[in-house]
Amino acid sequence: MSESARHMRLVSNIVQWIRESRASEDLCIFVDDPTQSATDKPPNIGGYLPDVFVKAVARQPVTIIGEAKTAYDLETNRSELQLISYLSYLKTAPNPFLVISTGWAVQRTAKGLLCHLRELSEAPQVKLVFLTEMPPIQC
Repeated sequence: MSESARHMRLVSNIVQWIRESRASEDLCIFVDDPTQSATDKPPNIGGYLPDVFVKAVARQPVTIIGEAKTAYDLETNRSELQLISYLSYLKTAPNPFLVISTGWAVQRTAKGLLCHLRELSEAPQVKLVFLTEMPPIQC
């Protein structure tokens, strides 16, 4: 599977989690997808475009940033700066969530990195959610 196809599958996991966990809420979900028009894409946050962005001001305000990280992309300097930017943005947002979707092999690395970056960003109120995909089993 190509890196791009894998990335899009990880992004789909984020959107599915949002729809399932927030099903009762009226949300605007913006996804960085080549098929979307520029007005339907997430906003630029600190010079970076998140894979998924949700803002809802209904009964309970919520702000969600979703980011898909492949094993190749997770531990780069760019990703670290990007995630710090998102945490800095979210720490002033109502009911903030940062959702990270990774392959199962790097989920533990993602958790360690994000917990460290959240502390570094002084954003303990940002809830971290980690999604993973299990690889298909072939016998």
